[in-house]
Amino acid sequence: MYVCVAVVEKVDYLFAENGLVAYQNGQLVAVQSIQAYMGEDLLQDFINFCLNYLAKITLPRKRYTLSLSHSDTLTPPLSLSHTLTPPLSLTHA
Repeated sequence: MYVCVAVVEKVDYLFAENGLVAYQNGQLVAVQSIQAYMGEDLLQDFINFCLNYLAKITLPRKRYTLSLSHSDTLTPPLSLSHTLTPPLSLTHA
């Protein structure tokens, strides 16, 4: 878990890692884990539901690499196939 010390000291409250880590006046106040909060069985059911839902979404383009990596998020690192040619919407401003 890494939070820039300068930022922590400049604000009264800071919620890092999607709200799972809380700082108050520069001091670490609380750390929560989604797995500890929900329990393994409920978390597995929730992840399976989300993955099933996402698999059914129709996207206009399933390209480029999407990589998500945080310490305690529900999304595992994802990698979607990509092409070298960007879509026209990104090349013409």
